[in-house]
Amino acid sequence: MIRRLLTLLIPFVLANVLQTAAQTKEADLVVGTWLVQDKKAKIQIYHKSGKYHGKIVWLKEPNDE
Repeated sequence: MIRRLLTLLIPFVLANVLQTAAQTKEADLVVGTWLVQDKKAKIQIYHKSGKYHGKIVWLKEPNDE
């Protein structure tokens, strides 16, 4: 009985772990510096403390001189 239960449970747990790992890897594809669509700015996307953040790192026409 326990062996049969484990035979059913282990693939389910393994599939969930692998899916979570794949999602994390795909999410990290957004990390980097990106030119925005109108080409007037670049933003940097980075991962810190379990969250994704973005900041402007370049402006074609700076706000301050």
